[in-house]
Amino acid sequence: MIMIEFRRLLALVAIGALLAGCVPGSQVATSAPAATAAQSASPAASASAAAVAPSFDTSTPVTITEWDTETSAGPSGEMNALNASFHAKYPNVTIKRTSKSFDDYVATIKLAASAPDAPDVYQGNEGYSVDAALVKAGLIVPLDDYAKAYGWDTRFGSPATLDVLRWSNDGTTWTKGPLWGIAQKAEVLGVFYNKATFQKLGLAMPTTFDEFQTTLATAKAGNVSPIVVGGLDGWPLGHIFMMLQALYEPPQNITNWTFAVPGSTFDDQGTQQAATVMQDWAKKGYFFKGFGGVGQDNAAARFAKGEGLYFLTGPWENGTFAPLASNVGWFALPGLTAGAPSPTQWASVTPSQLKSEIHAPSSAGSRTKIA
Repeated sequence: MIMIEFRRLLALVAIGALLAGCVPGSQVATSAPAATAAQSASPAASASAAAVAPSFDTSTPVTITEWDTETSAGPSGEMNALNASFHAKYPNVTIKRTSKSFDDYVATIKLAASAPDAPDVYQGNEGYSVDAALVKAGLIVPLDDYAKAYGWDTRFGSPATLDVLRWSNDGTTWTKGPLWGIAQKAEVLGVFYNKATFQKLGLAMPTTFDEFQTTLATAKAGNVSPIVVGGLDGWPLGHIFMMLQALYEPPQNITNWTFAVPGSTFDDQGTQQAATVMQDWAKKGYFFKGFGGVGQDNAAARFAKGEGLYFLTGPWENGTFAPLASNVGWFALPGLTAGAPSPTQWASVTPSQLKSEIHAPSSAGSRTKIA
């Protein structure tokens, strides 16, 4: 059973950086291929600065359809609260929200975006499989004018942070060209832990990666699942691999491969070491039993009920882990040596985008603003 699950794990790892749903914000490309002038020029951006002014018609009834992947308790409640606050401010605007699990969403969003009744505002997914396809098909509009009007260009600190949401107009060059989406937040990957279980096992907070691995062995020996993870969905394993890869591989190398810089490769020493560690964890049973057949939501719910020692993920599960109350803690995955930089990565979440043919662009753009 372990080998079957590990073969699945390796298949996921091989494409983890592009299919994990988030691109490491700490690894923004600085040397990606430059786009030609023809590629970089915006196609008369259908939304001018005037068209995206914060004010718009507040009397005519408008219905905005919005799709997202926020199914976890915390983010889903957050989206509902944001939509409610927007409707309270603009009562003439009704928002109809549809939420799907990440895998279901990615499998259907391109088809849905090309339909006559495509959602007005929807999340994409950074990378060639979704965002590039949406740009290439002309299904979404550039958001540069919205970014200036609403301050998105400075919201995340360095303007380079938004480069993962930029594409040439033909969808072939990543990180260069117009801005096609905006993330409502940036999040970090780290280690959630059950404090009571941690104390029961007599563990001390690890200060190096070797010490962290020792806690895994201790948990296993104590008949506690060291790591709870939803392997069925794929991307949670991709996130764990990305953390391990960042431990052994220089950030610029990861950036270059992610953004297809000529000469870059995935098959290098650091990445191989990360894969070896992940294989070792699987062989030793550090991932809880049956992880390959359990989705993220179910795995997170089981951790929230007290199962396992660790859950490696991001803060989108804060709401799910609420039942643990003060019994849940978090720390950054430690580096190879004490005091070394943590490989913990932060990432922008799946971006919100506007469909190309929209009847109320100012309303939809303002709704995107509250995200």
